[in-house]
Amino acid sequence: MSKSISIKFFAIAIGICLLSFLPSMALADGDGRGGSNDGGQGNGNAFGHDQQWKDKSGSDDGNDGNDVDNGMSQKGVEKGYKRQLFGHFNMTDGVVDGKFITFAIDESSGNVSDYALRNGSGEVTFFDSIQILGFAPSNISQHGSVMLVMNSSIQVIIHDNPTGMFHVVSNETNTTISFLLAPGMSALPLSPLVWEWREVERNGTDLDELNVVPEDANEDLGIAVAIVGNGAYGVIATDDGNITIEETENGIFVNVTVSLDHAIFRAKPVFSHHWMNQNAILQAISEGRVAGELSMVLVDGVTTYDTMEYRDQFRIHLMSAERDRIRLQVEDQEHRGKVVILNVDEDAFNSQKGELRLELDGVAVRSTTNPLEVIYEDGAETSDAVYCVIESDGVSQFLVYVPSFSVHQLTLTSLGPMDALFSVMGVVAIVGALAIVAIAGILVLRRKR
Repeated sequence: MSKSISIKFFAIAIGICLLSFLPSMALADGDGRGGSNDGGQGNGNAFGHDQQWKDKSGSDDGNDGNDVDNGMSQKGVEKGYKRQLFGHFNMTDGVVDGKFITFAIDESSGNVSDYALRNGSGEVTFFDSIQILGFAPSNISQHGSVMLVMNSSIQVIIHDNPTGMFHVVSNETNTTISFLLAPGMSALPLSPLVWEWREVERNGTDLDELNVVPEDANEDLGIAVAIVGNGAYGVIATDDGNITIEETENGIFVNVTVSLDHAIFRAKPVFSHHWMNQNAILQAISEGRVAGELSMVLVDGVTTYDTMEYRDQFRIHLMSAERDRIRLQVEDQEHRGKVVILNVDEDAFNSQKGELRLELDGVAVRSTTNPLEVIYEDGAETSDAVYCVIESDGVSQFLVYVPSFSVHQLTLTSLGPMDALFSVMGVVAIVGALAIVAIAGILVLRRKR
């Protein structure tokens, strides 16, 4: 009798063990829908400035595994706005009214005025004007959350999202962008603020309380400055250009000169999910630690997304997306490690649903609960890859550190228990477990006879 009971317990134990491995077995089962592995080249262009535009938004129906540039689906825009990820521009007689930003533009010169971000109680104006010396746009167009103002040598990409990103890409030498600050805004050299910003993050100090000013108003400030005031702040940064602050009777100018390079303005979101560590993220962008960011929603099988690329040579492509499975391609000529950010609506990816797995080129990446560990990681080995996820208001924000760059694929998968049970490997495991139990039962019956 004791032997029969032992056999039963042994069979049941084996069955339970097999069932417990179902999520990981199903995750290892592969490719979701078996999408394209051709590299998902997105805009299909090599490194450099010869692409139509750098940062993109658009929609992808998921049929071919590659991102497309056909604008944004209306439902996707509405969902993106509801989740406070991105919006859509309307322009009438040179007045541009987005969901998150507003400004006026002179269509003949490309000059922008009254550049403001909306928050919960109104607007914060960062710049009275933004001018690119000698710029005359040949085309102004809208692509979902992105407005593109360009000619043959200069691209201006403006994002209607909570960061209010203003991006200038130059294919020529000595392009100067002049930002005239709005009243109440100040420009501070970012280098002296590195440790102060870390104290802000650690102690919750209001950045407006910091009193750091350049010793020389026209000093070369390197690659980044902070724009601070009126309860908001952001950064102006460039990879290899130079930045000066000029105080005049007409106001404070931040002048950025780039050659075959780019310059960005990005604000800490003034109308957002109140994500943790936004100060540290903004600082890391200015230091070149964060290379790019993609925000996306999924509605009726159509992915609507907005991308921002913070490094001149960095590219991020949405290769494929379906519910609870996303594949990205990231690439850069600069090989040192960088952080990639992915903001995903919970209806597209539910990180709390079941087993979460993030892979870099097919290898599982370790997770952490500390975003600063990801932001300030600097290892170069594959084992140094690390990610964290922050949940807020129906959106999962993933921060992923990629140890070294060339071209990589990131695959993000979430699989719940029921999904695992009904996967191919899950069914095989169940059948195997049942077979073991049946064999054990037959052995028990034979012993009784």
